[in-house]
Amino acid sequence: MNSFLNEWGALIARVFLSALFIVGGAGMAMNFGGTAGFLGSLTPVPGVVMAALAILFKLGGGLALLGGWKAREAAWA
Repeated sequence: MNSFLNEWGALIARVFLSALFIVGGAGMAMNFGGTAGFLGSLTPVPGVVMAALAILFKLGGGLALLGGWKAREAAWA
């Protein structure tokens, strides 16, 4: 069991953790108007800009995590 976790544990954890970000970002993208309206009510910055940035970071971060790009550095953040 221990050797299985050593070999596959990081990959399994990355897949499940990245799924949280990818699904969340896809949900925000599918309801872009609602996301932009909500974020626009919170900040003086236009909601469309904030929504685009939030979706970009959620989808981009989830895909980067899934691919393992800069995973060690991101773990420290």
